[in-house]
Amino acid sequence: KNLIIAVFSFFCFILFLRCSKEEDKGPVPETLKDVRTIADFGSVKFLWPELDTTSILYTQIEYINDNGKSMVEKFSTFNDTAVISNLNAREYEFYISQVTHTGIASDKSIVKATPFAPPYQLVSKTVVGQPTFGGVKFSWSNPSLQTVAINISYQNDEGQQVRSLSSSSLKDSDVISGLSKGKTAFIVLVKDGSGNSAPLPEFELRGNPVLG
Repeated sequence: KNLIIAVFSFFCFILFLRCSKEEDKGPVPETLKDVRTIADFGSVKFLWPELDTTSILYTQIEYINDNGKSMVEKFSTFNDTAVISNLNAREYEFYISQVTHTGIASDKSIVKATPFAPPYQLVSKTVVGQPTFGGVKFSWSNPSLQTVAINISYQNDEGQQVRSLSSSSLKDSDVISGLSKGKTAFIVLVKDGSGNSAPLPEFELRGNPVLG
């Protein structure tokens, strides 16, 4: 009987110490409420009301990316906005919490949002190649107005060529000259700043010769 009392007392003591440590870390921070989202091209912006942040170290946003990987993004306590990028045009579920300097996290707010398609995907769907005076002209549209890289690979009499340019205009184009006689195969790749890319089907075009 004395052994049972001793074991019970020991567990009560451990529980007391654990509770004391939790109290030493301070109270659980306030849950973020009224979180708003703004969809953008390949990203989502989060906004929340200004709160008392004296004990908050950072705001944390968790979600599952398109590869099924659990992602955690941390943002400074001095911000009342945050942006998550590298997203696709589908619904995401975000879990937002505040974390104190002592490591205590608030309850999570759950927010759902669907961004627009990322710029590199939008641009890749608009690329058109056609013969023009002295070569081949490639044109495209970019409704996001965000910068993307256009890489055009082809081969001429001097060997393999790669033409690279950046574009952020609503409508843009580029003319490639100095082509070999006959048809030329072009491979166009549209990329964003994070390295995400959208390859296109191969273009096989013959440039119009320069007269004279």
